[in-house]
Amino acid sequence: MPRESLDNCIDCGNFNYSKGTDRRFGNRCRDCFLKRENERQKAWTIANPERRKQIVRKKDFKKAYGITEDLYNAMVTKHLGGCAICKQPCSTGKNLCVDHNHETGEIRGLLCRKCNMVIGLLNESEDLIWNMLEYLKRTTWNKEVAS
Repeated sequence: MPRESLDNCIDCGNFNYSKGTDRRFGNRCRDCFLKRENERQKAWTIANPERRKQIVRKKDFKKAYGITEDLYNAMVTKHLGGCAICKQPCSTGKNLCVDHNHETGEIRGLLCRKCNMVIGLLNESEDLIWNMLEYLKRTTWNKEVAS
C-alpha cells in the first residue's frame, strides 16, 4: 500500500504515530516494526540453532546461579558428565540441572532432571529423605497380608 504522507508507515500506510517519539522504528509504525523484528529474530534462530542455545544458556547460568558457562563445564567434568546422585547422564539428553539451596543460593552440584525434581518435591528436607530411605530398607510388600 503506498503511503499518502511521509508521516505514514512504509509497510501498512497507516499514520506513523511513533514518528519523532521513537527513532528506532524508522519509517514504520510500532506494530509493523515489531512484526518485522519478530520475523527477523525467528529467521535467525532457525538459521543458528546452536548459537541461540549458547546465548540463552550463558544468560541463564549467569542470571539464575551467578556462574559462567566455563564453571558449569568444569562441574560437568568433575561429575564425569553424570548426575551427582544417580551417576547417570541426564536421561532427557539435555543439560544437567544446577542444584542449589533455595534459601542461601549456594550451589551443591549437578543433577539429572529426575533427581533434581525428587529433591524439589521433598522440599529439600533431609528428614523426609532419611524417612524415605528407612522406609525402603525396612519394608517389603507382603502379598499374603493383602489377601
